[in-house]
Amino acid sequence: MRLFASTKLHTIFKMGCLFMACYLTPLLLSSCSSEEDIRQPETTSHAVTISFNLRIHTEDDTRSGRQIWSRTPRQQVNDMKVYVFKGSDLAATYVTSVPVAEFINSYPNSTETHSVTFTADLEEGTYSFLAVGFESDIKDGTVLPNETYHLENDVDGVWTPQITPGLSTLEEMNIVLNAGKNVDEVFAGIKQGIMINADSKVVKGGSIILNRIPAGLLGYFENIPYQLPTSEGDMERVTRLAVVASVKGYRARLLPPFNAMEMGTGNYELLSFDLSSLSVDTDHNRYSIPAYDWRAEGLEEAPKGVRKINNSVLGGCFLLPAHASKNPTLQVVLYGGETGEKVLKTYDVVCADHILNDNTSENAAKQDNRRFDIIANHYYSLGVKYTDSGEDPDDDPPQPFKPDDPIDLSKEQIITINVSPGWDQRHDMTL
Repeated sequence: MRLFASTKLHTIFKMGCLFMACYLTPLLLSSCSSEEDIRQPETTSHAVTISFNLRIHTEDDTRSGRQIWSRTPRQQVNDMKVYVFKGSDLAATYVTSVPVAEFINSYPNSTETHSVTFTADLEEGTYSFLAVGFESDIKDGTVLPNETYHLENDVDGVWTPQITPGLSTLEEMNIVLNAGKNVDEVFAGIKQGIMINADSKVVKGGSIILNRIPAGLLGYFENIPYQLPTSEGDMERVTRLAVVASVKGYRARLLPPFNAMEMGTGNYELLSFDLSSLSVDTDHNRYSIPAYDWRAEGLEEAPKGVRKINNSVLGGCFLLPAHASKNPTLQVVLYGGETGEKVLKTYDVVCADHILNDNTSENAAKQDNRRFDIIANHYYSLGVKYTDSGEDPDDDPPQPFKPDDPIDLSKEQIITINVSPGWDQRHDMTL
């Protein structure tokens, strides 16, 4: 009996071990498979040296300058950075950025192409390279961080200045104007579809041409009235002239065509000329302003090499792109009163080319040529100013001191602005 019982127990034990083996074997094999998956070699990055030819777009058909009234092509970009994205479309994700310390693009070398080389740790794949260039302050030979702009990216519906690897995308890269700062020049350009292979060590990326993001505005006026009648029938002195906008751009995409992304609406003084201390010509009811007198512009003396005609004021500024609102985009306003804030006369500015973005501007705005978009790298000219010296670079052979053509405020008129892209034409506006 004991032998039988022992044999029976031994048989049961063997059957149990066989059952457990059959049950556990798939699990063990699965575990091994998972472990093998975990141990699969990950994609690794390696150092790649990349070279580009970087150039600011300053061809003859894209005239501009640090002084906005000049046709001379002067850019002074000295703060350049290249942002690297993995992917060749708008969904490409941010990897890293590389400062280009040796990029100095300043007049008279403003049309040169600069060859730059940098090294970055990159995985195998296709990449996009976004170059952004500023003009920043220099102290003791060192370029200081740019204080006018910062970059932002939309991560999960939240705008953040932190450009985050793996999350920030090329499509959502924005340039944002810092609070309290005036728009200054900034350029951007992109090169897509650069392939990095596992064995790539040196890659030639070709050329990246950077285009201007801001638009330009010129204000050039002559024969400014000294007095104007009020609604009460009295004559009141004009003490200030201003160019006022109903929209102001604060944010734009960093990819062409650099569309407006955020703007304010209201009354924004873009240009202001203080006339209160100037001499008057009572016989002609106008301000008497010698060509060398720049007090209305807030300057103690004329900018070096810049000429304007007698009895005129001259100024300019840069603007970030903005969509037309329900009000006229630009107006020229003459102010009076003790504080210089009493509106005596307003001139609406109309856009002859009537440039509007169909997908953003309201239908009502399309019917009114006083309402027009501010578009990147377009020049909006109230009056015509040629070169600093008065020469027109389009003349061949050069004809010195070609007369300027400011807006004459002694006439009753509507200001018309002609707008065309690429800075290739001064978009002449009239009142």
